[in-house]
Amino acid sequence: MNAIIRELVDRDDEDLSPEEERLLDLLSDLIQQYDEECYPVKDLTPHEMLRSLMDDNGLRHQAVWQIFGSRSVAAEVLDGKRTISRTQAKKLGDFFKIDPAVFLEQKSMKDPPLS
Repeated sequence: MNAIIRELVDRDDEDLSPEEERLLDLLSDLIQQYDEECYPVKDLTPHEMLRSLMDDNGLRHQAVWQIFGSRSVAAEVLDGKRTISRTQAKKLGDFFKIDPAVFLEQKSMKDPPLS
């Protein structure tokens, strides 16, 4: 199945027949459905997201001490004992080059954007 998808994706859209376009859509939908059912993605808490990103990038706590201002604050955040502030979330977003909102607890609709 992957070989068929790869072949269709590698071709220009103009070169695909309507049937091939429908086949590509169907196969993509089936793979997405399979992944969602067999490998559900768990919503991570902000500190779990931070830990995951650090693990993925081979980082230790020393890498984020400056963002949190001290070793003890960083440790408390990583242990889930302290929440990440908006300022810290912005710095973490810049550091990891991702949306800072992933480091915040559920946002209130009244909160101004982080950017």
